[in-house]
Amino acid sequence: MVLLQRLIRHGTFVQQTFAWSATPQRMIRLTRCRWTEVTNSHPHLFVNDFPGLDIRKVNMTAFNTSKAPEDHRQLLYYRPYGLLRKDLPNLHACAHLYASDRNSLFLISNSVGFGDQVGKMGTLSHSVMFHVNSEDLLLSEQDWWCQEAWTSRSGGGRGMHESHIWRNDEILIASTWQDGLVRKEREGVVHQQRAAWVDGIRKSGMIDTTLADVMKGSKL
Repeated sequence: MVLLQRLIRHGTFVQQTFAWSATPQRMIRLTRCRWTEVTNSHPHLFVNDFPGLDIRKVNMTAFNTSKAPEDHRQLLYYRPYGLLRKDLPNLHACAHLYASDRNSLFLISNSVGFGDQVGKMGTLSHSVMFHVNSEDLLLSEQDWWCQEAWTSRSGGGRGMHESHIWRNDEILIASTWQDGLVRKEREGVVHQQRAAWVDGIRKSGMIDTTLADVMKGSKL
């Protein structure tokens, strides 16, 4: 059994854990139910007026510990902010494409052990294959979609990111393949860059001092 951790509430890192059997469908079903329970119970904590996607990353540390890089898994859950017109299925497809590429290559650096200590990172190619008709891609605020991701090969400054995107009824709707450039940076340089970035958004008023201190020491 594996313990998953949740991060909820206004920028305060509150951890909640529960156990699941280590199979993809069981894992996806339980984590989806948990997100639904949390957001329905505390809707005021998840208000955001900026149009886009609400994307939440599952802490997979316990599951990935002691596994080889190619056996690591990352789960991301997402749903839209607001309503997307159902007569524009291409817009829904674009939302899935965005979700598949958001912070995706950090899975590679995390799997091989240097996290956000990244000097250079960029996509070399990114392909997505949709397996269903356009009406089966439509997003709604009530349903969470799941991206199950892993790296099949990493080394020599490059890595391969692959994923499956699952609908809320456990139907596989898309598969993705992304070849990326991922190179490690000297540790001191990374800390300086991260501190400067966090201080910048703190001064803009987007976050407070307490959260800034947490972010300076956290991983992407």
